[in-house]
Amino acid sequence: MESTAHTPEEETNNKEDRSGLLKLFGKSLDVTAITIPVTYNEPLSFIQRMAEYLQYWELVEKADQMDDPNMRLLYVSLFATSLLSASERISKPFNPLLGETYEFIDSSRDFKFIAEQVSHHPPIGASHAISPSGTFSQTQGVKSRFSPPNSLEIKPYGPYSLKLHSKGDIYHWENLTTVVHNLIVGKIWLDHFGDLVIGLEGSNRKSKITLKECGWFGKNWKEIEGIIYGEDGTPVFLLDGKWNESIYVTKLDHLAKTNHKNIAKIIHKNKKLKEKQGKTEKVPPVVFDPNSRDDVAEFESGKSKCFWRNYNVETIDPASKISVKWSLTKFTLKLIHLNDELRMNLPPTDSRLRPDRLALEVGDPKKAAAEKHKLEEEQRSLRRQRETSKTPY
Repeated sequence: MESTAHTPEEETNNKEDRSGLLKLFGKSLDVTAITIPVTYNEPLSFIQRMAEYLQYWELVEKADQMDDPNMRLLYVSLFATSLLSASERISKPFNPLLGETYEFIDSSRDFKFIAEQVSHHPPIGASHAISPSGTFSQTQGVKSRFSPPNSLEIKPYGPYSLKLHSKGDIYHWENLTTVVHNLIVGKIWLDHFGDLVIGLEGSNRKSKITLKECGWFGKNWKEIEGIIYGEDGTPVFLLDGKWNESIYVTKLDHLAKTNHKNIAKIIHKNKKLKEKQGKTEKVPPVVFDPNSRDDVAEFESGKSKCFWRNYNVETIDPASKISVKWSLTKFTLKLIHLNDELRMNLPPTDSRLRPDRLALEVGDPKKAAAEKHKLEEEQRSLRRQRETSKTPY
């Protein structure tokens, strides 16, 4: 993803900050132990970023409606992969303060989300979302390390857990490694890679989705391949596509289930077909409708169908300066929205009320930097007091 637009003054400051990062990393390769310039930030806290993972909650709703346990696992796997589409922006969210909270209610999707920063060193955030369809919990910490000469390796840790309410299914998975390239020099870009394994508690059913690491000249960048395994361990569905664009699913016949060469042929055929469509079609793919007889019939016959596409990239609001500047979707704008009613009812610990975040949102990076420094100093002072009195948080 390309860097977001900045004014000439901001570009100059950003270049100075980037060259100064080498001095900061010279003190510590652990990024969580140093203060990053505010010009690297976007007007969100990390625990607000955790709420962004819910932008494709309809996948959870569909999973909860499925009678077939393999189809439930398929939709949960799509949801787990869709979380990565919220992590394509190159700007950095603010580090949450210890005890910082965030609450969000989406009446249109009928879910509630609450999060809190429960540890500062190491930084760990915990969240809980609930709706009539499911309950989603995550405990996320981040280990980040500068990899000389020009990359940043980010390793999130902590479990994801999703419970579907209709059948009581509980699924678990972990996050993947991310590398931010050209951190000091060049156009910044990031790469998610590794194996995403989603398991169903008390069952042999699982899915394994491989995000390919980017090779030379962008080969395999953002591409995924995955298999959904049934209770007896045989492959039942094939997933392929790109985690930031769309994911296609193919139902495997008996021959393909028992022959990995045939699975590889299907992947190659699907890739060539989508490359051809991409050159001739200007409209995005239509997403599979489980209630459509035609869609179901085609899928049952073995035809590859698009089960998910990243429609949020199409919701950058051209009328909103902050949406364009930081590539924030309309869903993300809802997460940071703050009106008088919210100001009156939110607890003072809510991320929306952070003065550094608010200053950056209105385009005042100098004030944002000053407010950020003030908050961090207050947090250090409170930590020293706890250490002196031996009072745990």
